[in-house]
Amino acid sequence: MGKLEVGTPKYIANKVKAKGLQKLRWYCQICQKQCRYETGFICHMMSNLIGWYVQYVDRDPETTAMQEALVSKEKMDRDDQGKMMAFIEKQIEKGKECSRNDTHVFAEFVRPSEEHKVVVNLKLETKRDEDVKNKALMASNALKNDYERGECSSAGNDSIIDRHNKTNRKNQEHINRKDYWFVEGIVVKVIAKSLGVKYYRKKGVVTGVPDKYVATVSMLDSGHKLKLDQDHLETVIPAIGRPVRVVNVAYLGCTALLREVDEKIFCVTIEISSGPLKGRIVDKVEYGDICKLHNVDV
Repeated sequence: MGKLEVGTPKYIANKVKAKGLQKLRWYCQICQKQCRYETGFICHMMSNLIGWYVQYVDRDPETTAMQEALVSKEKMDRDDQGKMMAFIEKQIEKGKECSRNDTHVFAEFVRPSEEHKVVVNLKLETKRDEDVKNKALMASNALKNDYERGECSSAGNDSIIDRHNKTNRKNQEHINRKDYWFVEGIVVKVIAKSLGVKYYRKKGVVTGVPDKYVATVSMLDSGHKLKLDQDHLETVIPAIGRPVRVVNVAYLGCTALLREVDEKIFCVTIEISSGPLKGRIVDKVEYGDICKLHNVDV
């Protein structure tokens, strides 16, 4: 009897029998696993991903061209990055060489005599002051040009003068603005989360100002006294008609009444209630330039 062809049922049966296996119908050829009974064979087939898998390969010319362009772009990006890194390394090496070549010679400062005075003139002019001066100069030149051209009528004169005064007032406010605003008797709010839930978003009264940027605050709800930095607090805007204190820029130190709140531009309108300027209406005052007064009657 000749040899059986590979793959025939008889050939497979003989191979199975040679391994000492059992019924062919309970044998998994893919996993080469023999199950003893039908239930085990069914569980084995259902618990494993058994079968043939087909992968779809898109050979569309447009897709191929897009993939090639993407690979080319990634290669160019890698080349550009490599060039940039090489340039940076070159600059670093150049800087190291320059630092090695630089030699600093320090000499001791010796006065000719004890009576000899050393005068240091530190007359510095900030960029902010220069900008304010330039704006004021431009406004003055514009007003002068309007008069020279004869474009100012009686009504126009008032408009130009008002505009000029308004510009000067804004410039003056920029000059007078300070980076500190603590005053005794105002109500402030804690905005520092680092102080914990016990004090965060709670209000207090400034009872002392030991430093420009530090205040002693007595909390309204607990009565605890805290020494807080200016960055940990913010001003409080009261209800309309209540008294406030101007704590910055123009009218600094004046007491006023809150007349209007513009939430769109974060500004308020106040009416000065004390001093020679009593009754004056001031608009477009920023939130941070006024603060609620504690226990002050209207």
